[in-house]
Amino acid sequence: MSSSSPSLSPEPARNRGFVRWIFILLAMVLAITVFLIVGSCLYVRTEVSNLAKGLVPRETVVIDTRQDEVIKSIQQLSRLETAKYTVEKVIGASKTRKYIPSALLGDKILFIAHGEVVAGVDLSKISEKDIRVQGDRVELTLPQPQVFYSRLDNEKSYVYERSTGLFSKPDKDLESKVRATAEDQIRQAAVEDGLLEDAKQNAEQSIRSLMTSMGYSQVQISWKE
Repeated sequence: MSSSSPSLSPEPARNRGFVRWIFILLAMVLAITVFLIVGSCLYVRTEVSNLAKGLVPRETVVIDTRQDEVIKSIQQLSRLETAKYTVEKVIGASKTRKYIPSALLGDKILFIAHGEVVAGVDLSKISEKDIRVQGDRVELTLPQPQVFYSRLDNEKSYVYERSTGLFSKPDKDLESKVRATAEDQIRQAAVEDGLLEDAKQNAEQSIRSLMTSMGYSQVQISWKE
């Protein structure tokens, strides 16, 4: 009788290969799952960040240059002459000696002074605190009007009458003093006649027209004390 050796079964080798493929498949599934989870987290984080940016107001810096434009436009006008008065005034002057009658040593003069007085507003004094701009509204605080100059017209001014005493001659300095006084007199006469008030009203009209041309529909003007 011949004895036969037992043959080895291929089952264990096939089982090991199957298990290996199972592990590989599980590893791939796990890797894909982790990738999807991480990707989803990054996507959600990005969307939340974008949403938060949309909900939170962005910081906006606005520089309003209109006030500087108003200041520059007004200051360019500098000394805004808004009123001019022509004044004629009669001024009398005399020179006498103490205890001596003017009929003997006196000197009298009657002078017709003719001149002009100009007033307005010095807009170079305007500063940022004097101007407020809000939309189409502008508020301005202007300096008070002032007399810019008074001038005696020597061609139109003249001595109307001159009389001296029996023993005196015309004093050369008397007419010079009268002319010097005449300039102050016509200046005072113009102010008393309403020169500065006219200058204020005309200045308001000029400034309102300027602001309107710059696009401001509401213009409020006040005056410094």
